[in-house]
Amino acid sequence: MKTFVNIFAACAFILLAASCATTENFEEMKTTEATESSKVQKVLLNATNKSDVAYLGLKGGVGEFRIDDITARAVIIYVMSSSCPTCLEAIAGMNALKKLIDERKADIKILVLAAGDSEKAAFEFKKKSAFEFPVFADPDGQIATVLEVDEVPHLIAVVRDEDNAYTIVFDHHLVMQEPEGFLDFLIKNM
Repeated sequence: MKTFVNIFAACAFILLAASCATTENFEEMKTTEATESSKVQKVLLNATNKSDVAYLGLKGGVGEFRIDDITARAVIIYVMSSSCPTCLEAIAGMNALKKLIDERKADIKILVLAAGDSEKAAFEFKKKSAFEFPVFADPDGQIATVLEVDEVPHLIAVVRDEDNAYTIVFDHHLVMQEPEGFLDFLIKNM
């Protein structure tokens, strides 16, 4: 029985490792299909407080906005759920990424989409996670569906191109365990 449990644990680890990105393969996983950027342009979010508006650099103030309205050179959209154990493991990595972005003074903003979470659950998730970036509720998963996210946690990174439009450079299931490697990848692709 002990051998079976050890084999099962090893197989589960291999499957998890195969589905998650690491520093070594960020560049290999780079999204190259420009047509995919249209899905990000369809996302409509609602900024409900002035601190989120200020952080994201939204000129329209509190209210609805699109990702294109964010003034940063790059935006990281991290799709998570407060009921997902793997997502909870990613909290430290996302907070470390935010700290690195601030230290390097990189023109990158992060937002979390709480798939399947109500406004109240998303608020509690942000508070418990100590995120210093906006968390938006997606109670019925419609936004995650538009973004073609079928598994959480999922990271989408967009970078402004020469025409000042966002282009997706990364779009994969990812447990943020390598914040420095990911930030290096993103800056290289800005």
